Amino acid sequence: MKIKQLFVLLIALVLCSCSVQKNQENLISIKGKVLLNVKIANEKFDIHLREADSDEVVAVSNVDENGNYFLTITQDGNYILSAVNANGKEYKSSYVSFSIEEQRISSDSDFTLIVSDKVLDKTNNLKKKEPLIVSGYVEYPVELNHLEIKVLLCKKKNEKPIRVFTVDKFGKFEMSNISNGIYYLCAQSSEENISFWLKLEIENEEIKNEGELKLILK
Repeated sequence: MKIKQLFVLLIALVLCSCSVQKNQENLISIKGKVLLNVKIANEKFDIHLREADSDEVVAVSNVDENGNYFLTITQDGNYILSAVNANGKEYKSSYVSFSIEEQRISSDSDFTLIVSDKVLDKTNNLKKKEPLIVSGYVEYPVELNHLEIKVLLCKKKNEKPIRVFTVDKFGKFEMSNISNGIYYLCAQSSEENISFWLKLEIENEEIKNEGELKLILK
């Protein structure tokens, strides 16, 4: 009887250890650095991790005295990192936009954040524009499941995407928190089935493209 109980206990311990190992494998670790202007070198900052689509803060990390920070992420998605002053002062920080897909970072990102000594003017909050939302749609065959379609946002054609988006059953997609610059979009359902590349230009938080953003999968 004792041998049987020990055997059951041993199986339970093995199952528990496998579960812990699986959870550990699902953790994505991110290490980065915050560079401060010399005028604010003594200020304390935290790192805020936000979901790009909802703008919700999902994790906060401390920045050590050497400017280093460490974060773990457990779920796939589009994320944005930024440095926030621990005392509530609204210093201007750069941000890092990246995607995690199938528990891997699917974009080439430098996780260095730069904070200037310029304080954002709160008096302009009332005049603040609504955040820019870039929308478009993918035309795809009826036999293709929309859940298999991804829209890739890249800095250059055929490079790793900096963001990855899904489409609804009508093929519509939306992107937010896209900074000024020139980008390239394509739709993909597999490595072989890729749409043409569409150039996207954003200037002064406005889309410079004329007409709708339309991608076609065959």
